[in-house]
Amino acid sequence: MIFGKRFKELREEKGLRQEDVGKIFHVGKSAVSQWEAGIRTPDPNTIKSIAIFFGCSMDYLMGISNIRHPIQYEYQPTHKEVEDVIRENNIMFNGAPLDDDDKQDVIEFIKIALKAIHKINRERGN
Repeated sequence: MIFGKRFKELREEKGLRQEDVGKIFHVGKSAVSQWEAGIRTPDPNTIKSIAIFFGCSMDYLMGISNIRHPIQYEYQPTHKEVEDVIRENNIMFNGAPLDDDDKQDVIEFIKIALKAIHKINRERGN
């Protein structure tokens, strides 16, 4: 169901009709309608193509993550996006999942480390 909702939002943001995206992904309007209604889900290769077309991650499309944009080398995530990744995912350490308090500690550690890195870079003139 999440896929359909997110797919429809992305389609509408681009001002595309169901027929338009059907042609792009080589399916009929009825298939697109079924995707959006949560009746059917496209195959993995089509999901990958959809993610590339709309500039989002497959995990976002499938509801695994709420982070819309895939983190790439040239993409600089915001502090909030980094915090969301930590909070919303099942992060393990030494084989055990982190609880909410542990995740907050990780976030605070990252903030402290970033401040230290920025300070060092300023001192070096970078």
